[in-house]
Amino acid sequence: MKEAPPRLATRNLPPIAGGNLALACAVLIAVALALYAVLIPYRNPDIDTFLLPWLHHIQDRGITQSLAEDFYNYTPPHIYLLSLASRLQGLVPDLVAVKSIPILFLLLSACLVFLLVRQIRPASPTAVLAAIGFLFLPTVVMNGPFWGQADLLPASGLLAFMACILARRPAAAVVCFGVALAFKLQAIFLAPFLLLLVLRREILWRHLLAVPAVYLVAVLPAALAGRPLLDLLTIHVGQGTYYSRLSMNAPNPYHVLEQLTSFPYLAGIILGCSLAGLAGLGLAIGGARALRTSKENDLLLALVSVALMPFLLPKMHDRYFFFADVFAYVAACVTPRLFWAAMGFQASSLLACSNFLFGFRSGPFLGAAINTLLVAGLLFELWRRHSRVRPPGSAEYSRADAR
Repeated sequence: MKEAPPRLATRNLPPIAGGNLALACAVLIAVALALYAVLIPYRNPDIDTFLLPWLHHIQDRGITQSLAEDFYNYTPPHIYLLSLASRLQGLVPDLVAVKSIPILFLLLSACLVFLLVRQIRPASPTAVLAAIGFLFLPTVVMNGPFWGQADLLPASGLLAFMACILARRPAAAVVCFGVALAFKLQAIFLAPFLLLLVLRREILWRHLLAVPAVYLVAVLPAALAGRPLLDLLTIHVGQGTYYSRLSMNAPNPYHVLEQLTSFPYLAGIILGCSLAGLAGLGLAIGGARALRTSKENDLLLALVSVALMPFLLPKMHDRYFFFADVFAYVAACVTPRLFWAAMGFQASSLLACSNFLFGFRSGPFLGAAINTLLVAGLLFELWRRHSRVRPPGSAEYSRADAR
């Protein structure tokens, strides 16, 4: 006799989750889209200085000619999407065309959140609720529909990477990481976790060849259009030279250090990169050896990676904890006791970005204080989980440790 498939656990949920969940989700998605429509008209210096002029350049020069030029400081994949958006000229306002890109990736990311959470909580409606909640996550709404930034593009790649890791598909995971890196260099914040997986042999060294291969494929159309390949291969390097500041309002210690002291710029770069490198290596080696393998622990390790790196690295921007915002939310959906981390990263990122968006100059200071507590709390959570593990056969070993 075949065993019946597991049913959704609705005993402790309100009636809406039992019979009308699909209708409720449809209504909430419609509300989210209506909210985005209200926020689209908002303009800011990034839109007016970069994205809209880039779109107009493509409209004036044509897609092929534009790809051969160096009028943009993003990597080509984002320009390809802007080129597609340029085809909407005359059909929708240019601002709608520009912001439609992050909104589409917001919806894609919500789907990936659903797939990611469902792998850990398959027998409950948590995955559906997590995906719907993601549509209303304050920093997500601010970053995409309100601000028009492109951080949702690499974030979707990192979410896909994590979903593939939990599904034990390492080759596909590395490809997804390569896609995220092809959009933005900040995807490198997940590198310590990637190294951890290599040390565990869940990802083979040869799989890492997919990362440069994906980037080469990503820049190939621009190279064929006529832009020098060397320029395309060094875009990420050039991005690091735009500003000579230890912090661009990032909620990390460098903002406080730069604002309150005259700490030398070069010394800050050397110190920060050294600390980040050592911490990333320590996380990779320590996590691979000390913490038992489980989907929940892997998600926590990934969260620590994307939070610790922008906290320790200099030259970070106010938006660079966005991956931590996203991964903390997913981790809290899977492990409710991490709710404090999700709420904390939302608060710190909103405070940091409020300086640029609304002129609240104390925002990055408050965000840095919150992030200091959050990073310490996450490291303590890693230690707590490690300290609970006992070798099989010991008196302290329990079924909870075996899971």
